[in-house]
Amino acid sequence: MSNKADIMPSYKLATWNISQSKGFADFLQQQDVVVLQEANPGSRKEITGAGFKFVTGQRSHCGETHIYARKGLMAHPFGDQWPHGTTCALIDDRWLICGVHWPPFKEGILQRSKCANWVMAKLRDHQYVVIAGDTNMRKDETVSEWEDAFMIAGQPSDHRYTMNGYENKGWWADRPFKWTCRYDRIYLRHHEWQLEQFMVDKGNFISDHYCLKAQLQMMEQ
Repeated sequence: MSNKADIMPSYKLATWNISQSKGFADFLQQQDVVVLQEANPGSRKEITGAGFKFVTGQRSHCGETHIYARKGLMAHPFGDQWPHGTTCALIDDRWLICGVHWPPFKEGILQRSKCANWVMAKLRDHQYVVIAGDTNMRKDETVSEWEDAFMIAGQPSDHRYTMNGYENKGWWADRPFKWTCRYDRIYLRHHEWQLEQFMVDKGNFISDHYCLKAQLQMMEQ
């Protein structure tokens, strides 16, 4: 990376389906931008009380998708027509974060594909775009015009699953069905961003999903 690229800004991003749980804000203190799924008015009160400002939100099939930015960071809603569970914000007048919570279940594959295609069509001509959230995408599904941060990170085995019913005793202990999956994802374009950190934070098992965190540095274009 050139010296000029060395001073390009870096941001800490987290996405988390909090399942309308409480106590989640303690795990987000160091983040710059946060995308929440299954959020509600209580969620908003908790995280704004922890030093974040609400930027934008959209209804989904379960609760709402919210985008927050730490106080002091310039952030505004972007666009006014988005598909199911999708919302978008402009950060620092530099980059776009698109937060998603797309339709669930295997049967929702066509709806998820429509959501992904809508987002790609709307954002493909913009630079510095990140898509983050609970995509509900299965193994062979992807946002084809962006790259999966998990893949860029080298598919780290200890940060593979964002939902693990066998391990998450706090949430799944009394539930008869259990599985592992990677519904929660971060997508970016590798020539625009350097992925400095990628990790799954189990968040003390307060939700059925784990929190997905990344640190991204803008690349000079």
